Amino acid sequence: MGHIAWNKGKIGYTNGGSFKKGHIPWSMGIKRPEMSQRLKGNTYLVGKYREESNHWKGGFTKDSKGYMFFRVPKGCRFACMADKKGYVLVHRLMMAEFLQRPLTSEESVHHKNGKKEDNRVENLMYFENEGKHQVYHNKFKKEMILV
Repeated sequence: MGHIAWNKGKIGYTNGGSFKKGHIPWSMGIKRPEMSQRLKGNTYLVGKYREESNHWKGGFTKDSKGYMFFRVPKGCRFACMADKKGYVLVHRLMMAEFLQRPLTSEESVHHKNGKKEDNRVENLMYFENEGKHQVYHNKFKKEMILV
């Protein structure tokens, strides 16, 4: 006889059984609420930004590779180094502060001890471009092989 959907004949449910019971898809003619209506009264999303939020970590965040980022203010002289969301890699920010100028996108900064969390200036190496950075890595690998 074939498969009979669990919600067959029930008004307001989907017909294919692909949604949870009670789910009403927007395609059934129900008007989608505006964003302001969906957020209205939600204190978690509305009015709690930066320092006021329970999730604020001082502007610092970490990516999946372990690199630390810092959110710089829009008026900061290093804001030109920031990504679309306003974050700059901390090791690049530390080197820029040490050199007292913003770094260009071609310039590269390397952690000497390999620890991405250790952003002290003494642990950072500056390279004019990524090519010189790669030459350094290749030289280091050859030394490791010879030992």
